[in-house]
Amino acid sequence: MQLVEECVSGSWDFNQNGWVLDGFPRSHVQACEMLQEGHDLRPDCVIVLERPDELIKEFSLGRMTDSATGQIFHPTYAPPPEQVQPRLVWRLDDTPEAISTRIKDYKTSVESILKELSERDIPIRTFDNARSELETFQEIADFVEDIGREKLEKMGGKAALHRMLESESATAPPPDEATDVEVICDPDDETGACMIRWEEEKESLATEEDMKEDVLGGLQAAVRRCNIYDPQDFVPVLVERSQVGFVSKVFLDELLPHSALGRACDLTDYNGRTAVRLAPGAEGPKARTEIVAALVEELIRDGVIPEKAVREELQDVRPMTSGFRGGKDATPALLRMERAAMIYFGVPSFGIHVNGWVAGEDGRPSHIWIGKRSMSKATYPGLLDQMVAGGQPADITFMENVQKECEEEASLPPEVVSSIRPAGLVSYRYKTRKGLSTKVLATFDVQVPQGMTPINGDGEVEEFSLMPIEDAIESIRSYLPLWKPNSALVMIDFAMRHGFLSPDEPGFSEMAHLLRAGVSIDSLR
Repeated sequence: MQLVEECVSGSWDFNQNGWVLDGFPRSHVQACEMLQEGHDLRPDCVIVLERPDELIKEFSLGRMTDSATGQIFHPTYAPPPEQVQPRLVWRLDDTPEAISTRIKDYKTSVESILKELSERDIPIRTFDNARSELETFQEIADFVEDIGREKLEKMGGKAALHRMLESESATAPPPDEATDVEVICDPDDETGACMIRWEEEKESLATEEDMKEDVLGGLQAAVRRCNIYDPQDFVPVLVERSQVGFVSKVFLDELLPHSALGRACDLTDYNGRTAVRLAPGAEGPKARTEIVAALVEELIRDGVIPEKAVREELQDVRPMTSGFRGGKDATPALLRMERAAMIYFGVPSFGIHVNGWVAGEDGRPSHIWIGKRSMSKATYPGLLDQMVAGGQPADITFMENVQKECEEEASLPPEVVSSIRPAGLVSYRYKTRKGLSTKVLATFDVQVPQGMTPINGDGEVEEFSLMPIEDAIESIRSYLPLWKPNSALVMIDFAMRHGFLSPDEPGFSEMAHLLRAGVSIDSLR
């Protein structure tokens, strides 16, 4: 229940677009819990799709899956093409007895759930799904529209709705991509216009040497665009004598009045350069956190940090040289800072990416699972990504986070999750409107058995596709706008580690360096 609430309740997307829970609640207990006071999960209506038992059995016993694409076929209702037939696999637990048991358990569970929802005056409608899907969809759409009209009237009509949406839009936090590499194209852009824009940007990334020899390849450009900044525009941020981030010279001007007082921050020498030191007279994380919190509040009050971006969430600030280590052996935090302020002080953020590969006949990686991000995602909707990826919470280790995300995003079974192996780090630095963004991605590799298809469980992936590794690299080389920027870097790193890219590749040495640029401090000294 907590996971469902985190996904939908209170988010800007939830308030703006609503939500649909498919196959949830799954039990009477969950139905009661989601309707308890304090939970924001009361549905406006409930839709039940019904099919005769015999039709369910016929479909379940005949269903088969293309092991390469995950597409489901059926001998009667969706016959597979001839070229697909050698790749088809069947679920071993699809037996007449097992399916009869599932149907019986489902009916028992649904009966108690619907009884509970009905007693709470939630509109419920059952639809016959043993017919044309278009007919069923039309009836469902009519039902939902009727419910929507009734709700709108209770709210005070369209005028009230417009006022509410305008208010929510005004208070919505800015997209997180403002703190990361910008997309090349918007989801609505036509492919031709998008590729022209990318070619123009690629030209701007080329150096004079590149233009002389005409060697700036697509892979090199992909890595280079994630490392765009001028070191002279930033100064180090210290806590005691440990560097924790960078501030832009523009933001430094905003800190100068506070540095003159010397309590929240001051200016000091650091390896021959001017640096900003936070909470210079404070001792211990608690005292530093309180002093920096007061500084951040003043910056918000002065409009330097937008008030609408504030999350009321503190994140750990650690020495850059110590990296990240979560869980019970976590690297001690020097202080904690409001999440919205982290980018302004250039504090690194961390994440995890998991490469799910499938072996060829020689046992080496030949194909890789690629996820297409959901179109409902606030950042990089519809772009290609690793099989599993996510941000890194402070209270768990990288591996614990990987295991959690693999279960939520790809529904990987325990025996596959237990075989995941760490593969290193990919990191980069990029100048944003707010400051210098430093991202450090812990990468992991896992062999996915042939015939197994990842299944998304949290709604963040539109679809998974199994792609030859050479094709994945070629798509980055020629069609980079299709990729989430840092996911392209992780894919290039995978290809380099597994021998799909040769040191003869144009820009190989530069790429190898820039794929770790975010963990380098010397480059900004």
